[in-house]
Amino acid sequence: NPKAALALYYRAVIYKYKDQNSYALRDINNSIKYFSPKDKKVLARAHSLRGDIYYLIDNYEKTYEDYSIALKLTPTDPEIYIDRAQIYFDLKQYLKAEADYRQALKIDESLVVPYAGLGRNYLNQEKYSEAEKVLNQLIKLSSVVNKF
Repeated sequence: NPKAALALYYRAVIYKYKDQNSYALRDINNSIKYFSPKDKKVLARAHSLRGDIYYLIDNYEKTYEDYSIALKLTPTDPEIYIDRAQIYFDLKQYLKAEADYRQALKIDESLVVPYAGLGRNYLNQEKYSEAEKVLNQLIKLSSVVNKF
């Protein structure tokens, strides 16, 4: 079925990991075209994947456009904020990365990745006392999580 949106999505993922970005972009574009607008969560994931592909080919404007669309579709999905924060971090846009990590924590304060990301942000900015605070929170949280 050439209109199987989910199959196109997963094939785009495979192409992305094989560094075949033009094929990945083709498939994710078709995937987005064929997903039902009612499937907001999977459509949001498709937009964030396309944003990742655009990032890999240095088209940052389209990267941010797709992440914005993804967040409009599912504004309470912390993973999308975390993924975009990683891009901001890679581009040394630490304040934007921090904002996204903090938004993810507002949605779910039990997540460990945003604390790790904040700690890494602060370490790269040589803000050692802030890094120590969030990394201590991470240690406390991970010790509670590991009890279960």
